[in-house]
This record gives sequence, structure tokens and C-alpha cells, in this order.
Amino acid sequence: CSEYGYKLHFPKGALPEHLLECKINVRVIFSGQYEFPENSVPISAMYQITCPVELKEPVLLEIQHCAIIETPEQASFLSFVRAEDSHGQLPYQFKPIRGGVFPVKSMYAAISLEKFSIIS
Repeated sequence: CSEYGYKLHFPKGALPEHLLECKINVRVIFSGQYEFPENSVPISAMYQITCPVELKEPVLLEIQHCAIIETPEQASFLSFVRAEDSHGQLPYQFKPIRGGVFPVKSMYAAISLEKFSIIS
């Protein structure tokens, strides 16, 4: 749903075969009670993504960001962060996660996810 700043790509086999339909909920969050890793600043909205079934294959998530990336060196300083849904316990504590690509001159970054949570 690129009009909301994200794109989800489900490869064949990501969801259980027996499903005829699956409702994926995505909540776009722009502010709230969050703790980010030291010396970091968010460059995108937060996306709380839930799925009622376990993923069988990783799903590709693309998130729009506001960073101007001119060189691969600049991209190397960027990372995705994740907060587990703490069922209402605030603040949400974000931690860096491995992986992700921040292409030069692109307003989208991408990461392959094996499970959903709150991502930025």
C-alpha cells in the first residue's frame, strides 16, 4: 500500500496452503512512547504489522523514509529497528535488527521479515 509509505511482498508459499484468505493488519504510527537505540533518530513512521498465522517464508517489507542517501557509505549508517508488541506496556523499546537494504537515491528501504511486530 504505497500510498501509506509501505509495500509488502508475499512470495508464493509464505502463507499456509490451506488458507483461502488472510487478513494482514498494518497500523501506521507517527508518534507515541518509544525508546530508540542510543544515538539514533527515526527516519520513517512505525508500522505495527500483525498476521493471524505464522509465516512459512520470509516476507519483503519496503518502508518509505525521509533520508537523502547519496552514497553507499551514508547507507551503511542506517538500519531497521524492531519493537515487540508489549501488549500495552509502554514505552515500546526498539532494537536494531540485522539485514535490510537502503539503496542510494531511493526513498524506500527494504528488509526480509520472518515475523511481524512494530518496525521502523
